[in-house]
Amino acid sequence: MMRFLLPMLLCLGCQQYDPANGGDSKGQNPGVTGAGIGEFNPVLVFNEVQCDNESTWQRQQDFTFPDWLEIYNPTTEAVDLSTVWIESNAGTWEGQEGTIGPGELLLLIADDSVEADHLPFGLDNGGEDLTLYVDQVVSDRLYTGELGADITMERYPDGGAWSPSIRATPGIPNKEPSETLDPTDSIYQLDDIVEIRFYITAQNIATMDSWSKIEVPANMEFEGQVFFENIGIRLKGSGTFQNMNAKPSFRVDINQGQAGRYLRGLKNLNLHNSGWDASYMREFMAYKLFRDAGSPASRVAYARVYVNDVDFGLYLNVETPDNKFIKQWYENNDGELYEGQTWNDDPGQGNFNVANIEMDDGPLQPNPFHLWEIDRIVSGANNDAAIAQLQDHLDMERFLAFAAAECISDQWDGYESPHNWRMYIDHDRGKVDWLPAGIDVATYANDNTINDSNGNVFQFCWDNQGCRQAYKQKLLDLAQIMEDENYTTYYQDVFAFIQADIASDPRMSHNVNDVENEYQTIGSNIAQRPDQIRAQAN
Repeated sequence: MMRFLLPMLLCLGCQQYDPANGGDSKGQNPGVTGAGIGEFNPVLVFNEVQCDNESTWQRQQDFTFPDWLEIYNPTTEAVDLSTVWIESNAGTWEGQEGTIGPGELLLLIADDSVEADHLPFGLDNGGEDLTLYVDQVVSDRLYTGELGADITMERYPDGGAWSPSIRATPGIPNKEPSETLDPTDSIYQLDDIVEIRFYITAQNIATMDSWSKIEVPANMEFEGQVFFENIGIRLKGSGTFQNMNAKPSFRVDINQGQAGRYLRGLKNLNLHNSGWDASYMREFMAYKLFRDAGSPASRVAYARVYVNDVDFGLYLNVETPDNKFIKQWYENNDGELYEGQTWNDDPGQGNFNVANIEMDDGPLQPNPFHLWEIDRIVSGANNDAAIAQLQDHLDMERFLAFAAAECISDQWDGYESPHNWRMYIDHDRGKVDWLPAGIDVATYANDNTINDSNGNVFQFCWDNQGCRQAYKQKLLDLAQIMEDENYTTYYQDVFAFIQADIASDPRMSHNVNDVENEYQTIGSNIAQRPDQIRAQAN
């Protein structure tokens, strides 16, 4: 499903061919066309090229991921493909039977094959120099430069300006280029509700359909372009847990059946059923607030999920906090990620035992020194010297951002309880960060005071005048961000985008009135929240 949501503003840095100067020489400007080779007559043009396809588009015959390129006819006349050839670093394609009509695209698979619609050479991910000829005249030329895995060079719109992008569209019209070149971002784009299909045997459904949350093998299809056999899938959730006869949440392990297998760089997916949230917006807006505050937090988008071709409805696609997630925020991802779930997991009681905390990710021999030091300091006397010592082990700026986002979003089931949160030890900086988790109850409501959190570390900060003032300033800064970023309009736009999918969700846990009431309530809360925070923090 591909639907436009919000325009993306970005700089397209790729130059176009300039007949006055003959273009640039090979290798200087990726994306430059017509690089001064004789006469330039753009009857056909290169439209999109991918030189390192790891998980973007799959050949269904053998489930491999060949490189590919696309040519486009920008003219009003059909072009005889027998008059077309392409030269590359590694070889030449001498055309084929047939024509390419006005405005049409031709997808050519670069897999060393002589079949129709295939190229007799591969593409070089270190930089590919391609020349397109029609009737022995240069029609287009492209130098790709070095492209990373699952990144394309594309023209947008078709036949337009060149830009690198992670939004590959082999054989169909190109999308607006991505804002980033991180392939994992392509899973969390907000102009797509991605389609994910699982194929699970009846026996495995019976096995997984219990509170034991046993992982079973299944096959998965993503957007009709990628098919993975033997991924791992299980049910997830606590208060929102539902079985396969209703609308379960899913945890997906993509490389379970094949080590080193990734989907656009991701090895896990979390698909949440929005069981407590009739608006399907709580987690989306809360995680956005944490990220805007500068607190490491999951990306969120939406997916339509099918099981054995049965529509299970609209899901929130929430980024999994694993070592791939950690790499988004940290130089290295070799630290320890702990999941806090109870009072006993909260440093500051003087008897902190990290061995009792679930470690989501990290080395076989963890080094929790910084958590032990936080426990020791927070268990002791509260003074400015102790706050200074605490900052030797805790990233105070990020902790205050985390605490402010919890307060403003009214994440009462998080560290405020304390219940759902995570702690990551970044050994490069020698600091610990607090991270959000389980925020599907966050409603931005004004039913808490700014010092409601029961977390030991938060209360230690609140009881110190200087730390308390720094926290209040963080609240004020974040309230201003909500207004500057126009959270109310953004909330309305995203809901409008998903509204039809909510209405057509056959397994939704809520009725139509619930959806509308929840949408109106949260929207009102978001609009009022900045002034409510200012009234308490000033």
